[in-house]
Amino acid sequence: MLQLSSDLQRKYTKKVGLYSISHHPYMPEFCVSGCDNFVLVYDKRNMKNNPLHMMCPEHLLDYGSISSVTCCVYNNTGTEILATYGNENIYLFNNLCYEKGAFLHCYKGHANQQTIKGVNFFGPNCEYIISGSDCGNIYYWDKNTEAIVNFMPGDISGVVNCLEPHPSVPILATSGLDDNIKIWTSSAETYPPDLADLEHCVSRNMARTTLENVDRLDHGQFRFFMRYYLSRRLNS
Repeated sequence: MLQLSSDLQRKYTKKVGLYSISHHPYMPEFCVSGCDNFVLVYDKRNMKNNPLHMMCPEHLLDYGSISSVTCCVYNNTGTEILATYGNENIYLFNNLCYEKGAFLHCYKGHANQQTIKGVNFFGPNCEYIISGSDCGNIYYWDKNTEAIVNFMPGDISGVVNCLEPHPSVPILATSGLDDNIKIWTSSAETYPPDLADLEHCVSRNMARTTLENVDRLDHGQFRFFMRYYLSRRLNS
């Protein structure tokens, strides 16, 4: 556990458990996340000072709606930080000039409720976002369009938790509730990817996920979501 900043100490009376820590690829800086709404970015040379940044989407800044950030990671240059929220979505933050409440992109469609999910970048220049899900699938989003460009079964027991890309070649290691680690390599056997079951999986995930001020996602909202994200995929 890390000592909380003075701002957080005024809001909480106990320490916050941490789920994730990631080091900047070049700078003496790291980010942590855990049982609150914030990704905290620290300078290792000045640990007694407040964090450099306290990253959080605008709608989760209210301390009355506590979520958790189950994983946070830097991109390959340290300019961006990716964070996945429990019962919420995945957010990409600008680490160069972060503004309170602002985020660059939001990625939806998976489910992060049952276990502590990881999230990561994929591709030589972090072109894609990858995450596991409670539905047992691995999801791939285009970083810029936010479209789901691929998904595939990743765990027989039903949950994918950890994803770790190879540093230089397109190989991915994943793990979940199964008692093994799976190694995935790229394949051109089917192109474009078969997304026939995507609508069903996303519909089920979104129905089970608690969103801000939404008790249940109605059919019209879901159809709008699917048209929006699938159209972005086709145009990407």
